[in-house]
Amino acid sequence: MDAKFVALIDALPFGKNACNALFIMALIIADVEKEKIMALLGIRNNTYKKYKNIVEAVDFSFIFDKKKSTRKPQLEAIKAKLIAYFDSNPPRTLREAACAIKAQFGASVSIPSACRFMKANGVKRLKVGSFPSKANPMKQREFLNSVLLPLIDAAKKGAESLFFADASHFIHAFHPAYAWSQKRVFTETASGRKRHDVPGP
Repeated sequence: MDAKFVALIDALPFGKNACNALFIMALIIADVEKEKIMALLGIRNNTYKKYKNIVEAVDFSFIFDKKKSTRKPQLEAIKAKLIAYFDSNPPRTLREAACAIKAQFGASVSIPSACRFMKANGVKRLKVGSFPSKANPMKQREFLNSVLLPLIDAAKKGAESLFFADASHFIHAFHPAYAWSQKRVFTETASGRKRHDVPGP
């Protein structure tokens, strides 16, 4: 650490007035007029001169002349592929997104980094929409004629043992969730005629 900067730290009046001291020097560095600083903070000329001398004794240019990092973020190199992947595979959570980035592209990123990248590229957490699904009468007729009726005829002749099981009607309604995507994702809801058959003991 620069010796002058250490001297500056040692010169600061730590305690309840430390914030005021830092604020005074910040205003001096920002080239605010002396009269305005004195009127704003209610300080005397001697106090102003003390902090003015401290500021002039130390070069603060390093604070304002920081070189911008030339390092290119690792996700920028695969940006197009990553956005295309998320369009076809919307992640449900940010953790899932970060894991997918590592699994699919070999880039290890934190969850906050994944969040910043996705938001910067228009990928948002959107509620999943739905569109109704209707029973297909053609498939129903095909099942009736090619599967069910022949089985019934075979059972009547004693060639087959045919059992009918009552269906357990689970919750079949659509429960919307969320997914991270550029556009809202829609999924087909289950038909009211669909049932899961679960034979009991």
